[in-house]
Amino acid sequence: TSATDATFTFISSEAGSTFECQLDNGGWNSCTSPQLYNNLSVSSHTFDVRATDASANTDLTPASQTWVIQPDADPTVTSVSPANGATGVSAATSVDVVFSEAMDASTVNTSTFTLSTGGSAIPATVSYDAGTTSATLDPDSSLAALTTYDVSVQGATDSTGNTVVPFASSFTTGDTPSSVTLNPIDDARVVQNSANNNYGSDATLISDSSARQDSYVKFDASAVGNTVSSAVLRVYLTNGSGNGPELSLSDVSWSEGSITWNTRPATVSGTIADVGAVSSQTWIEYDVTAAVSGPGLYSFRFSSVSSDGTKFSSKEAGSNPPELVIQSNSGPDTTPPETVISSGPDTSTNSTTAQFAFQSFEPGVTFECLLDGGSWAPCASGIEYTGLAVGAHHFEVRATDAANNTDPTPAAYDWTIVGGSTLIFTPQADTYLSENRSTTNYGSSSTLTSDGGNGVDKETLLRFDVTGVSTSVTSVKLRVWVTNSTSNGPEVFATNPSWVESAVTWNTKPALTSGALFDAGPIPSGAWYEFDLSGSITADGTYSFTTISVSTDAVKFESKEGSNAPQLVLTVS
Repeated sequence: TSATDATFTFISSEAGSTFECQLDNGGWNSCTSPQLYNNLSVSSHTFDVRATDASANTDLTPASQTWVIQPDADPTVTSVSPANGATGVSAATSVDVVFSEAMDASTVNTSTFTLSTGGSAIPATVSYDAGTTSATLDPDSSLAALTTYDVSVQGATDSTGNTVVPFASSFTTGDTPSSVTLNPIDDARVVQNSANNNYGSDATLISDSSARQDSYVKFDASAVGNTVSSAVLRVYLTNGSGNGPELSLSDVSWSEGSITWNTRPATVSGTIADVGAVSSQTWIEYDVTAAVSGPGLYSFRFSSVSSDGTKFSSKEAGSNPPELVIQSNSGPDTTPPETVISSGPDTSTNSTTAQFAFQSFEPGVTFECLLDGGSWAPCASGIEYTGLAVGAHHFEVRATDAANNTDPTPAAYDWTIVGGSTLIFTPQADTYLSENRSTTNYGSSSTLTSDGGNGVDKETLLRFDVTGVSTSVTSVKLRVWVTNSTSNGPEVFATNPSWVESAVTWNTKPALTSGALFDAGPIPSGAWYEFDLSGSITADGTYSFTTISVSTDAVKFESKEGSNAPQLVLTVS
């Protein structure tokens, strides 16, 4: 403690006892509780007390306490904002400091807490908050751009008169924000029902979930400043909606002259902005500041969850094209790039090879990769690892931009390589069911379909005879060859296997025997897709599965009558 006064209270186990006290072995003297000592020296001290009862018996083991009085420490500044050495600081900033203890508020003022540049003090007001032991310096006007400022705290005292340890720091402001309005370098809509058609020259962009249409816009923001303070995407509506489209980021590798539904780019983010009801003949705005980190190419996807579609002008409309309005500074680039993994191995696989594709939206970046907690090493998208061991694996990748800013949150991917042999089965029977043709059988169709909608649902049925399972099943995958992609794939359920391929219809479909075993996300076309049904098969038997969509974005894949029959792939230990 730093207190130079000490008070002791004490009692005896016998009534009528008297007491003697001594301090620092200075001799016993009569005393009573409480015993007070004042103005003690800065050092170690020992207090003793003993009781004597009415029969003159004195305690042979006096109670004792030792303590140390330390010098009262001077207060310090424990933190400052902006941080010491910070660059690109807003010209509208204030300066905040936190003290190590409560201060005498009257001593925290513009004389003891100052901001200056080139030796000249900046006019400001200073306030002190006793609850947080912090002080704030608010400049009377905005600071100059690209200027270094010095912070000084000295001369203020705490409540006992101890003077704060002198503190100094500095920061540099960024330049004055500039605004730029960009029009798309590419924009187009894609139409599910015309999956191979290109609409890049159309004057209208459309987002609608009923006749599934999405729209894409791409901007070249390579000339904007390094630090983005605001980014807003604006589109002019020619047809409003009770529920406007959602906005997400997409891969930038597409062009308006060739994009179709089947070749549309992958979505590389969740929803970054959304709107509710929107009116026609007006601009609507999406705040995309979180997605635009600096110079680079940016591609956005408009997708609707409503059958009340929206229409808006494209860059070919002649007026009111989409706009990306960016406020930015051209000072030092201190913003790290974002890294996105666009593809990797199945999360459970028996392949000992793994390949990864990844990207960053900022141009001129380099990448480093890390596998299973090893060391970071330079890499490029498409990196492949071979000869991996059975078990769990972890991959990370991070981008570094031209200003040497490294992504502090690397993109990560986890997967497991399972051992054992593989059993592959093709369907004994497969078909699809149509709600609006509820008595029609499609058992001979070469295409299987899964789709949602009001009264137009379509579900797929597949049945497999599984044999040869003599050990534990570690993985179950249903593989299908996709001929029409979807942004939101179906769920898979187990069903009663007692149905006939040539006879089953919507009205006679088998009952479900499980909850959802798997829920698919986006599914690309022209490729195999795997539904992970692990845990659904443990032994030989007949197994039946159905797909049920909650999305109106239909998916189609080949049946056993097609060129690429579905497969049920079991890995057994």
